[in-house]
Amino acid sequence: MRQRRRLTLRREDHLEDALGAIFFEPAEGNEREILRRLNDYLGPRLTLIRAEVGAKQATVDVGAQCFCDESERLRIEAEKIWASGGRKAALIMIRDAIELDVLSASAAATLGRFMLEAGSHEEALKALRRAREIGGDSADVLRMLARACLAMNRKSSAVAYLRAAVELAPYDFQVLRMLDQLGYRKPRAETAADQAAAEPGGASRHRRRS
Repeated sequence: MRQRRRLTLRREDHLEDALGAIFFEPAEGNEREILRRLNDYLGPRLTLIRAEVGAKQATVDVGAQCFCDESERLRIEAEKIWASGGRKAALIMIRDAIELDVLSASAAATLGRFMLEAGSHEEALKALRRAREIGGDSADVLRMLARACLAMNRKSSAVAYLRAAVELAPYDFQVLRMLDQLGYRKPRAETAADQAAAEPGGASRHRRRS
């Protein structure tokens, strides 16, 4: 089935690759070069339909032939095989799942996690960034992006991903622990206020009595 999807490509994800130049060059007069870079990045499986490039992000509409149900079944099976120790077979299967549905954020995220656990951090970054572009922000993907960046000694990028993750999931223990280990713990007063607000009736307990 032919699918059309809108992807969001963020400048912060591409500061160290060829695509990043589109965010720093003026669009006027560079349209052909921008389209070339976008097509090179998206790859032959995605057809670029429309692109709008800003200073911090690019919004692109793409089309692709996708077999969503078949891809998801393969992805689920790959998860099971990976968990049982069959890493080589699981990698083949998850790549096949992406071939069936190149617009599957879940398949891209699963490949990213596999690569991260296998120690292939550059490949993990590519897959996780694509998952983020397709599916938007999630604490899980942002946390894995941070882990990959830390493994590659990109601390500032890791911290940026973790801060974005904590905005989505303020009480995610893994994200908070990683920030703490990096020396970015929330101020004690701010943390206490967050916890109080999260408790039932927390906000009302701090209202001034009339």
